[in-house]
Amino acid sequence: MTEISNPAAVILAAGNSTRMGRAKLWLPFQSSTFLGELIKAYRGLGCHRIIVVFSGDLEALTEYEAQAEFIRNPNPQDGPLSSIKLGLSLLPPTNPGYYIHPVDHPAVKDETLTALLEALKTDPKAIIKPIFDGRGGHPILLSSFWRNELLALPPSASLRTLLAAHADKLVKLSVADPAVLLNVNTPSDYNNLLKLYPSPDSSDS
Repeated sequence: MTEISNPAAVILAAGNSTRMGRAKLWLPFQSSTFLGELIKAYRGLGCHRIIVVFSGDLEALTEYEAQAEFIRNPNPQDGPLSSIKLGLSLLPPTNPGYYIHPVDHPAVKDETLTALLEALKTDPKAIIKPIFDGRGGHPILLSSFWRNELLALPPSASLRTLLAAHADKLVKLSVADPAVLLNVNTPSDYNNLLKLYPSPDSSDS
């Protein structure tokens, strides 16, 4: 088993949130926000660097400046791959691993993040994808082995392009965590999330 410690996390938060009607990274969740909960999770995991790719106002992010690094995506309409590339551009080629985590999956368990890391240790050239109920979810974890190939993908490509090209290296890791599938795009999705994962204070109200 290979020793892989101090992975980095790239949180994708540059989407236009058109269907939600407001920026998803600021949606209240648990004791914080979508973004706040993810930063807390990855800091707890021991990630040495947490990169948040965003669009909009940097000043609004100042409360997290001591906990994460930020890079603005000037063209979020170009899709998630453009944000992934920007996030990776801040990290050295020698970085041991990268979690790629969309901000609209805020409820993923700490145990799931740990399980992904343990799976990568068994094969540092693997790409680890969480699976629940037979369906693939987020986040994806991959090692620095894939960095250059990701950066070289054309704008028309996506992370799925890499996964499809290297299906033999894709490890589908079964996890007991339905949150890997919970993609919060609409107000209805958000209301459903809050019902499934009520805040700690909700039971007192």
